[in-house]
Amino acid sequence: MYPEFQFESWSLSTYYLVLSIDFCFMIFYLRHRAQQRGFPVLQTLDLGIISSICGFLGARLLHVFYEAPAYYFKNPLSVFLFWEGGYVFFGGILGGLFGGLLWLKIKRKNPLPYLDLFAPILALGYAIGRLACFLQGCCYGQETHSILGVHFDSLIHTGENSLRLPTQLFASMGELVLYLILIFIEKKQSPSLREGQLFTYWMVGHGINRMAMELFRNDPRGPLLFHMGLSFWLALGLFIAGLRFNLYWRRPSPL
Repeated sequence: MYPEFQFESWSLSTYYLVLSIDFCFMIFYLRHRAQQRGFPVLQTLDLGIISSICGFLGARLLHVFYEAPAYYFKNPLSVFLFWEGGYVFFGGILGGLFGGLLWLKIKRKNPLPYLDLFAPILALGYAIGRLACFLQGCCYGQETHSILGVHFDSLIHTGENSLRLPTQLFASMGELVLYLILIFIEKKQSPSLREGQLFTYWMVGHGINRMAMELFRNDPRGPLLFHMGLSFWLALGLFIAGLRFNLYWRRPSPL
């Protein structure tokens, strides 16, 4: 849609602008939730920064080694040209979880309350982040003739002029609904929620939302497995794991 803000002698990427705003917002929101829920603020912010760095590396590496390994094998230095784009959300989630859980293990902290702390932040951060994809024109959907169709500049430049489903906006709205549900559950069921259970709700909800998005996507995203991209199968795994863990947490506590 609007990949750049053009000025007289320079331009500003809307993708990185929105992601930068999103990151700053998530850090401030993390601080607010930590204060509100009685977590040590400085240690929680350290956790947020470490998880973000590991998430950034994970998102980049999954793109390099799965989506375009042949290109980076021929152009290895391009791996470090991170400002040119090339990230996979699930790589970020896996990297962030690995780094965050490792840090919590080193600090001998129970990870479950922190997972619950981060669950609504992940949902809202994802909802905002997908707006960056919409403005950039990546992660677009299938061709359509409905009123929902959108022209993307990224495709017009290649000579295509067809309308595409704005799957980025669908995913953003879906995750915003998930965020509101998580906040509602947290406020209304807080006494009865077990540690880690709110995070399992995010796993289930995000898995559903992401699978729905992947069903309608039609952009290049690496090799397909049974006609679906890797993110669909990772979302399915997230959904199943969330259900499994949630059923575990719903078991009655031993006397």
